[in-house]
Amino acid sequence: MLKCVIVDDEQKSCKTLSTLVERYTEGVTVCASAASVAEGIRVISEVKPQLVFLDISMPDGTGFDLLDRMGEKQFELIFTTAYSEYAVRAIKMQAADYLLKPIDIAELQQAVAGVKKKNGARAGWGSEQPQLKHTAPAHKDTIAITVNGGLEF
Repeated sequence: MLKCVIVDDEQKSCKTLSTLVERYTEGVTVCASAASVAEGIRVISEVKPQLVFLDISMPDGTGFDLLDRMGEKQFELIFTTAYSEYAVRAIKMQAADYLLKPIDIAELQQAVAGVKKKNGARAGWGSEQPQLKHTAPAHKDTIAITVNGGLEF
């Protein structure tokens, strides 16, 4: 089971993402959520998730501030934000993916499957191909292309 944490100051966005993860991704459990940079650091340190869904803009800083304050990250990272202009910076932070709100189910499934595939043999996550519970049509306005170990949108 892949443990994840959601860090997002918008309660509605956090609840929606949690529901989407639980309903549409196989083998992923939302263990906790946080509504600020400071709370996110505390929760991530306590839970030690394999995956963090991270918003960019929060009242006490940015998702980038959280990453800077944590030092070396011991988890995979998927940014979930309404701001497309931070994608290149997210790639440089070695994010596994960058999802724009509102979150597209197919993109979420693809991002989680990518994390599972990349890290399948590590930490006992299992090496089998992840199974998706449901499928949804792909978002037609954006594609992600792997470039030099990152994603280009």
